[in-house]
Amino acid sequence: YTLLHPEYSVAVPKPRPFKVPLGYVIAGRDAPMAAMVNTWIELKRKDGTLDELFAHWILGQDAASRRPRWSVMRNVLHWST
Repeated sequence: YTLLHPEYSVAVPKPRPFKVPLGYVIAGRDAPMAAMVNTWIELKRKDGTLDELFAHWILGQDAASRRPRWSVMRNVLHWST
């Protein structure tokens, strides 16, 4: 993100990033929902999704500028937006 928006920056703690506990609010004592969330997190950890998200959003890997979508105002009427 910061590659596309240099006005922002990322603070990366050294020597390695710290882990922040994250909570999901689950109503009452909804054990099936808690089990589902725990299973989902473990599956995403095992399949590499969490590492990919960290690399993209925190490390800025694979960031690329995209051309704006085609637009009548910009491409036909030549109005600047």
